[in-house]
Amino acid sequence: MTCFFKGTCDPCHRLKNINIESCNLHLSKCNYVHLGQSIVDRNNHDYGVQILSRPLYIRDKFEPVSFYSTLLPTKHNALLVEIIDKIYVYQQHNNTKAIYYFINVERFSLLDSRVVDSLCELSKFVDKFNSKVVVELTERHVELNQYIVEAEFKLRDAGVYLAFDNFTYQSELLPSELICDFVKMDISYIKSMINKVWFIDWLYHMEEHGIKMIAERIETQQDYQLALSLPVNYLQGFYRI
Repeated sequence: MTCFFKGTCDPCHRLKNINIESCNLHLSKCNYVHLGQSIVDRNNHDYGVQILSRPLYIRDKFEPVSFYSTLLPTKHNALLVEIIDKIYVYQQHNNTKAIYYFINVERFSLLDSRVVDSLCELSKFVDKFNSKVVVELTERHVELNQYIVEAEFKLRDAGVYLAFDNFTYQSELLPSELICDFVKMDISYIKSMINKVWFIDWLYHMEEHGIKMIAERIETQQDYQLALSLPVNYLQGFYRI
């Protein structure tokens, strides 16, 4: 595995090139390999990247769902700090490249004001390079929705975009009720629903409300062509034409 940040996160390297006070870096050590999964528009132009993290001490038998679903809040927040830390440096070393950074965030992390403040500071920093931060809320802990409304508004005020991961029709949220910029749907879920007329109507309904659709886990040409046949704005995965 090759880390998306490609070694630019080395502490000594950072100290020489970054104004610590202005960036408020935590200088966290590397505990993860951070993979970058491409997000492209319908014309196959680069749009963004999702940061996918893999623990250094787990190799071949890594199971993302079971690992992150059992991660303690403090551990998950530390992971967020590490990602935020490295994006500062990556963006500065790629200052001609505008990019949307999609970062997985558990809802309980938005109950921590330090995490919210760090995401807001990062957003203001990358905005100088015409880049954007997208907080991608996972499908877990939806019972906390009522408690994170204030944090969501604070993030949006700082220019942070919001996305819902693993979104489905069964999420029981109408487009008019969604306070988000993106929803992401797994291509396998789309395949399971493609023959239902009401599902296609629902996709167009989402588009009419200005919500951007991202089809994720695009791994084959067939996946790619299927996504393009639908009102999908962006495609995410390791497949590139």
